[in-house]
Amino acid sequence: MRSPDIRPNLEAGSHQVICRLSDIPLRPFSYSLRLALLDQYRQMLWCAENIAPVLVTAGRYDVTKLPEVGLVDVPTTWHFHSVDDGSSNTQNN
Repeated sequence: MRSPDIRPNLEAGSHQVICRLSDIPLRPFSYSLRLALLDQYRQMLWCAENIAPVLVTAGRYDVTKLPEVGLVDVPTTWHFHSVDDGSSNTQNN
C-alpha cells in the first residue's frame, strides 16, 4: 500500500502516527507493515519493515473471488499527533 500524498508538516520532536484502515477483504495469509518517512525532497529519513505482523484467517468473505496476487490500495485515515505539544493533524487518502 502506498500513500505518497500524505505530507504532514511535522516540527522537530516526538510524534505518534496512527493509520486507520477500512474493513478490507484479504486472503488468509501473514501480512506485515512497512513504513518509511521521507523529507520534502523525498530523501528517506527513516524506514522500518515488519513493524506489525498480522495473521489473517478465513472469515466472512468468499476469498475465491479475490485475486491471487497484487497490490492493495484502500482508503486510509492518517493521524499525526505531537507528543511534545499535543497538536495533531489528520489526513485522508
